[in-house]
Amino acid sequence: DLSPDTAVLFSAAAAAVVIDTVDPTHRITAAEHYTDGSGANLLTQRLGQPLYMAGRDVYLFTKNIVGPMVQRACAERDIWAVLAHSASKPVLDALQAAVPKVSVCFDLTHGNTVSSTIPILLTDFDYRFSGNEGPLVLAGFGVGLSATTLVLEPV
Repeated sequence: DLSPDTAVLFSAAAAAVVIDTVDPTHRITAAEHYTDGSGANLLTQRLGQPLYMAGRDVYLFTKNIVGPMVQRACAERDIWAVLAHSASKPVLDALQAAVPKVSVCFDLTHGNTVSSTIPILLTDFDYRFSGNEGPLVLAGFGVGLSATTLVLEPV
């Protein structure tokens, strides 16, 4: 059973990234992390109870915390694209509004793939780490209220 406030899609995915430390093509030049455990109650299911998600609060977390993190990561850099955890279309629209001059890449066809979204996007958008593309911002975030952004630049 889903409560009337719950509008969520769950799926499972896994992805891997191989990191070459001998002949690297990219490096992390900036990173920011955020966590606030007080948000753990925003997505819960108690034994015998329906699933509960405070969708509005999760959306506001993305808009008010993750959006500015992405803005800071993009500031004063010629960012090629933002690869974001594919949460939902309204959440991703809020991220795009935070950085209107940068393309926020996502793929909702795989469902909510959590952190696996980013390696999937690296493949789907054919970012081959050739050094010809500009810097990327990677943005992972989730319920429980945690987020990380990092800037990945060609060497």
